[in-house]
Amino acid sequence: MHHSDMHDRATVDVVLALFADGVSTDEIARRVGVSPSTVRRWCRAPRSGPDSDGSRRDRCPICHAVGLDDAEYAYLLGQYLGDGHIVEGRRGVASLSVFCADDWPGVRAEVERAMCAVMPTSSVSSVRRAGCREVKSYSTHWTCLFP
Repeated sequence: MHHSDMHDRATVDVVLALFADGVSTDEIARRVGVSPSTVRRWCRAPRSGPDSDGSRRDRCPICHAVGLDDAEYAYLLGQYLGDGHIVEGRRGVASLSVFCADDWPGVRAEVERAMCAVMPTSSVSSVRRAGCREVKSYSTHWTCLFP
């Protein structure tokens, strides 16, 4: 068993996102609770985490010709154009954020569902902001889908 197999994909995604945001590998290791050597290995070879055979690797409808849920994509595109943005970090890892007002919790659930449907291999999280939640997902392929 490869050491990185003990960590789930969400942990690897968090590590890569922090690294893309410029956080040092030692600081990432401290924050996430993963050894610094594991963090450095994942950041050197972003695909070397769990499922490195490619089964859960970012699958992009543009780059890999995989299916796309057109209805969820259209919904997410509208939310992105209305209340979202993409930030591209180092190593090409982009974060897609959509801001959802606390007054409409059903919309937040719809945005989370759409992100999962459009990019199922990327974890989705939300961060509390003043009066809203920032629903966020990291992938190297968000910029392919939302140029």
